[in-house]
Amino acid sequence: MSLSKKSKIRIVVILSLLAVTACFIYAYVFKPHDKVVDITSEYVGSANDFMIKIKEDAKLWNSKIVTLTGKISSLEANGIILENNIFCQFDDNANKTLNLQKGKTTTIKGHIIGYDDLFDELKLNQCIIQLP
Repeated sequence: MSLSKKSKIRIVVILSLLAVTACFIYAYVFKPHDKVVDITSEYVGSANDFMIKIKEDAKLWNSKIVTLTGKISSLEANGIILENNIFCQFDDNANKTLNLQKGKTTTIKGHIIGYDDLFDELKLNQCIIQLP
């Protein structure tokens, strides 16, 4: 059985449309995530003031980007602790804590991943140090 010329053209057009559609779907599904540095912060200010806000309604702030300024309480292997209750994990595994010192004030921009009201601890990841 042979296909007519019109049938062959229809099959080629349909297959081409399916291929283009598949390419668009693939590009949409596997697009890279936005980086914290490129996203505007929903809150910019003091770490202590933000802790008051987050205690009021923690769910409102989940997955938001914030820029917090506070005193470094502790230096950890993969991040720092601000004001004794905000853990900031850096974006990559590079040792960015080398330039930071305990007791110094710094500004951190990061993505909120959760607030633990039992331990009164806020956790941020993908953190970057904001330069003055």
